[in-house]
This record gives sequence, C-alpha cells and structure tokens, in this order.
Amino acid sequence: MTGPVRIWRFALLGLLLLVACRDHTTTPSLRGSFSPSIAPSTLTRLRPEEVAFAELGERAPSSAGFYLNANGELVAFVRDQQDETNARSALVDIASRSPDSRIKSATVRIERGRYTFRQLAGWRDAIFDNILGTVPGVVFLDLTEQLNRLTIGVSPREAAILRLQLPGKLTELGVDTGAVTYRVQEPIRGLASSPRELTSGILVAAGVMDWFESVFGGIRIQTGAGMCTLGIVADNGTGPGIVTDSHCSQQMWSLDNGPIYQPAPSRQVGTEAVDPPGYGCGLFGLNTCRGSDASFYAVTGGVSSYRGLIARTLSSAGPGSGHGSLDINPDRPFFIVTAADQSDAIGGERVQKVGITSGWTWGTIGSTCADHHNGGLFNWYPGSNVTICIYGANILADSGDSGSPVFRLEGNGYTQATDLVRIMGLIIGHAGGETVFSKWGRITEDLGPLVATRNPTLSQPSVTGSKEFNAARITWSSVAGATRYNVYRAGSSGPELATVTTSTSILDPINILEYTGAVPGNTQYYIYAVSGTEVSPVSNTIWFRAASGTFSVTIAGPTVVGPNSYDCSSWFAQVSGASNIISHEWSGLFASSAQSVQGTVLPPGGELRLLVVDDQGRQGAHIISITYDPNNQAYCP
Repeated sequence: MTGPVRIWRFALLGLLLLVACRDHTTTPSLRGSFSPSIAPSTLTRLRPEEVAFAELGERAPSSAGFYLNANGELVAFVRDQQDETNARSALVDIASRSPDSRIKSATVRIERGRYTFRQLAGWRDAIFDNILGTVPGVVFLDLTEQLNRLTIGVSPREAAILRLQLPGKLTELGVDTGAVTYRVQEPIRGLASSPRELTSGILVAAGVMDWFESVFGGIRIQTGAGMCTLGIVADNGTGPGIVTDSHCSQQMWSLDNGPIYQPAPSRQVGTEAVDPPGYGCGLFGLNTCRGSDASFYAVTGGVSSYRGLIARTLSSAGPGSGHGSLDINPDRPFFIVTAADQSDAIGGERVQKVGITSGWTWGTIGSTCADHHNGGLFNWYPGSNVTICIYGANILADSGDSGSPVFRLEGNGYTQATDLVRIMGLIIGHAGGETVFSKWGRITEDLGPLVATRNPTLSQPSVTGSKEFNAARITWSSVAGATRYNVYRAGSSGPELATVTTSTSILDPINILEYTGAVPGNTQYYIYAVSGTEVSPVSNTIWFRAASGTFSVTIAGPTVVGPNSYDCSSWFAQVSGASNIISHEWSGLFASSAQSVQGTVLPPGGELRLLVVDDQGRQGAHIISITYDPNNQAYCP
C-alpha cells in the first residue's frame, strides 16, 4: 500500500471516529450513511471459489450452491420445481470434474430452497462492503450453502444488541432478513504459541518438534512472534522458501524481513521475503483485506530444504479422537506433494493436516469461502484486517499448529495408505467452533506464483495389463531407486488407491470384461514410483472395460470324478438375477462358449471357471475345484 493512500485512508478514518466520538454511546452504532454498493439481486463480483455455484445457477437459475452431506449425497437447494431436472443434470456434469471420487460418484439430492445463489451472493457482498469490519462486533460472514442462508458471526459482548439492531440495517441494504442466521463467536484466534524447551542432545529427529538437518512441511519453526508449524517449502522463482502464516511473523501483513528459526533461535533457516500489506476494502476502502494469512521466507544459504514434502507421522486422529501422532514414521517419513489443489473445495470434503502440537489430524469442511474479521485499529471500527474467502473444518488444531499444511490425500481423499497428496492451504487458527485455513489459490494470489510440488526424479514406470479370469493384472517395469509403488484405479466413481506395493505386478480382483490397452475403456490404471523423498512422473495409463454389475452364477455338476465317470461327466451354468444372456466363457479344465461342458477330467483334477455376461454389461463368475479320485465308484451322472 502506498504512503499517500495509507495517509488518506487513516485521515478519513480519523474523521469518522471524530464523528463517532460525539455519539457518546457504549453500544455498537448502526447509524450512518451505509448504503448498498451493489444491488442485492445482481451478481457482479463472482468469487473464483464459487464458479461451480454460478455454473449451476446458469443452468438452474433458482439453485443455491451444493455440498456433500454426511450420507455422501451431493445436495443442492433449488427454489423452483421446474429447475430440478436441469439442476440434477448440471450437478452430474460438475461432479464429473471433481478430483474427489466421493463427489464424482455421489447421488444427487435436491431439497427445496427459498433463496437463489445470485440472491445470497449479492446480499453477502452488500454486507461485506457495509457491515463486516465496519460495525463493531460483526466478525464473520458466510454464504452457508448447507442452510440456504447467510451466516453473520457476532462477538459475545455485542451479540444481544446486534441481534436487535442488525435487522434494520440489513433491511436498509435491501437484504431479506429471513435469509440471515446469526452465530456468536470471537474473531479468528491464531495458534502461534510461546516457545517451549527442546530435549537436549537431539541429533537425529524423531518427531515434528525436533531439530532437522533439512527443512520441510509439518515441523517446528519459531519467529519473534512465537512457535508455529512450517507449512510447505515452495519455490517462488527466485529460490526455495518457507510458506507459513503471516501472523507468525513479527508483523502480520507487513514485510518485516524478520528471521525464522528451526527449531529454536539457535539456528536461523530463513528470512521473511514476501508478506504483502493487503488492499483497501469495505466502507470507503478503510479496512484492509487479503485472501490469506500467509508469508514467504527465503531459505538461508547453506540450509538444505525439501520442496513438496510434508512430515508423515505414525497415525492420524479424526474429529473427537484427540491428537494424532507426533512421531514421524521411520519407514514412510513423508507425504509427497504432487499437485496444488486449485479446485473448488466444497462442504463435506475431507482434509488432513500435520501440526507440531496436535500431529496428524483430519476432518470435513464446513464453512466455505467465508470472510473473517481479524481485529485491527480501534477494535472493530473501520481500519480492520479482514481475511476473505477462507475455509473451516472440524479438524483438531492446537496452540503451535498455526501454519500447518492442509492437504488432500491423492485418490479418493480417504485412503491413508497413499504417499501422495495435494496441498490445499495452511491452518490459520480457530473461529466459531471450526479450525480455519487459507486456501492455496488465495495464498498464491497474495504471495505470487509458487511451486510447492515435488520435482519427479525417479524414472517413469511403464505399465502393461492383461485379463486373468475376471480380474485385472497390472504389471510394470522396475524403477531404479524406488522402494514402493502407488497403484491407482479410476472408474466411473473417480480415482482411488488400489494398493501400495513393493512388487512390480498386482492382480486387482474387480469384475473385468476385457483389457483394452491404450484404448479408453471405463476403468484405468496408473502408478507412481516412490522412495523416501522422491517420486516418479505418473506412468502411462492402461484401460480395461469393467462389467457394469454382477449377478449370481453357479456351476452344477460333480466335484469328484473317478474311473466310472471317466469321459462322460457334464457341468451346467445355473444363473439367477441376470437379463438376457449373451455369452458363456468356460476356462480351466475345459474351454467352451456353450451353456454346458462335458469332457474328461484327468488326474489329479483342477479348476473349472465360468464367466457369464448379460445384455446389460453385467458379468457373473464362478470357480469350482474338481478332484479325480481313483477310488470313486460313481457312474456317469
């Protein structure tokens, strides 16, 4: 912010405060020339994080965003019944582009709403411009898609008077007061903590609080403001740097060129290099806004750093389960960042974090793209810091966890065996019963372009496939330096981790109709080779055509044969629950495409396998073992 602009803003602030002082009131004053800066029914400032909501609104005008509920359903509020069909179709299209497999495969649920996204977004922007950071005690604002309402957070000491006075001001702004709910909360409380003593004599690190020769995400750092968590090492084009919270620095949202230490002041590992001051927003531009609470510290020369690595501890904890482990897994010490998640995170998605106090914890997103008051000059009067479009989740974080990396597990977002993750943002602190975090896209908007992904150094695996009975055989070349392989499967429900293995081949027991190679089918496989700190580029993709479902198939016939049944036994396919049968495939002891087979079972016997396909693309499978017993006296059936 330039000097003249800052002087102008604070001169105007002084004039407003002088007028306010003449009021002699001890309660929040809602008087004054607050006028809506946008028409509430007109969407003029679309937030990048809400593009999918707007897309849904274009195709179903009375819709109001969507979220993932606890039952795994993708829920949208729609006001007008005639928009329901278009809303369902649009949600299926939008979900198909999500990296979250739960969203891709979710059942769509439509609920009757009262307000549209266009209405709620317009009213939200009017409240942002005229009330948040301007009216004392208003500390939070969210377009809450789970409620089809706006939520205003008010501080405990002003809550009673604001509940009485805000409705009148909202009416003046053209906001339907029925669209607003209130919650009582304090402004964001950062989680930087006072320094704590380390165990003496630590030479080899075992936990995220310890000393490390190289710096990476999820470990202890310290500044003049206290103790925090290193978010991620990233490159801004001039060299590697540490990305963590700005409130962990000596001056929030101000470049102070201060040092950062790991784990304590005896060892400097970086110097603050980027921490922009924000921009004018709100009433007359008197407030200061940014999209994140983040700063960038250039790594000190001679200090080793690992870009794109996050400490992986021994175990995690979900909501209500306390702290996760602080001890780094000696066999798999890192999560490897292979992507920066720029997608529109939605309510109900699962996120993970690693912090120095509460360890590895996870939870689900609640508030999305909400605006928070951070405190500022003269308490809540104009001159406040407001962080816009930050996210909340029911994920445990504690004092010292400020700056913790927030990430999403590669695949379906739930399978913790994966080595690979997508960076989503950084923990800020607590507000309104949630742990809140800056989204990665807003961090790079504030700090400039950042590369936070691990550079692939291992060779690219080459993958081939085949069909074995009704299972998929995946085989790949061995990669020098790799200690394991992450194998991913992606079908109609999106990507998921099939397995992590040290082998170079797996048999995936899914119901396969055929292997199609490089020709797209409906199920694909790809792998990454991984070592302790390194990763390969993603392999080539191979395809299979999986059955659309299954039904019951059994093989009727003898399972033990002997000399008297030699050369005359028969086996039949028995099917139930299928549509029109289009093929039979016998293999093992006999090969045939007929409904039944007959033949000689030679000693000692073997397996007889059967696949049956119907005209709906479903496949039933059955295997029996047939034994040749020379003492069996049964005759031909």
